[in-house]
Amino acid sequence: MVEEKNNYYFSVGDKQLLYLGIPLNEIGLIEQAKGVLDKLTLPGRLLKEEGFSEDALRMCWISLAFCIANQGQSFERPVKFSRDLCKYSLEEVQDDEFVHAKGLENSLLWPENRYKPAFDFLKSYSGGAAQFSLDYLVSPLEKRDELTGTKWINNKTASFWYLCLGGDQLLTIDRHLFRQLSGLGISVSNPHLYIPKLRKNGKSKGKSVIVSSSPEEYERVERDALEFLLQFPEFLSDGRVDGALATSVFWTAGAEARRKGNFYLWRKRMDNPQTDLFPEPPRNGSLKFDSPFLISQ
Repeated sequence: MVEEKNNYYFSVGDKQLLYLGIPLNEIGLIEQAKGVLDKLTLPGRLLKEEGFSEDALRMCWISLAFCIANQGQSFERPVKFSRDLCKYSLEEVQDDEFVHAKGLENSLLWPENRYKPAFDFLKSYSGGAAQFSLDYLVSPLEKRDELTGTKWINNKTASFWYLCLGGDQLLTIDRHLFRQLSGLGISVSNPHLYIPKLRKNGKSKGKSVIVSSSPEEYERVERDALEFLLQFPEFLSDGRVDGALATSVFWTAGAEARRKGNFYLWRKRMDNPQTDLFPEPPRNGSLKFDSPFLISQ
């Protein structure tokens, strides 16, 4: 069985990537992860199919707000917030004050307006948000560096937006990915990137928080992980790792197990000699993930 202490769900055996000790092709984790990815990448599909249509531009702004709203929160609240934003016009969803107010209405956990710096950056970019989105897909590393120069946007948030726009060359490394990559032998120098740390002073003294990685640490882990994953055909597309699929697989696995879903509970049962009547793993997990993006009617 995998090491439970640090919640490592993945391992390697016989040159295969295993989830809870089982080859990925024997369970439905990849299919479930593709379903999550399909819901997250609606903005990118609209850009590809419709160009700069009003719906596509709305989704650029809404998806950025959604990615910012995900900082340090369980995904249910940002999803609810994003779905709410989908009711409003392009003019409204690119207004950072309006978006911030909607965030407060949807019980997001921090009071400050975290949207303004990134929104101002996109409005000042030559060609605006639409052109930056297209440039981001062409030059992801260069444009991620530019975007992370704004307050409240770190590599994880910027990479998540790139994923929503349809990009597949970067990894979105949150606590779930740092944990699973560490369990696979990728060096993560600070375990508090995935293990909560108690704050010792300030207004949040005693609060359990996840430490943010430095840009250098993030980029090194990303490079090492993409190189490591080259050995597994299920992640390859045109000879390189599909970073969006890899992100979704690791995130889905971590979130599903954290919520004690079907895959996780099945593996726990298999460790109990009194419940060996269920030898077959489930084909589907039980992670409930509503689409954060809705096309206007």
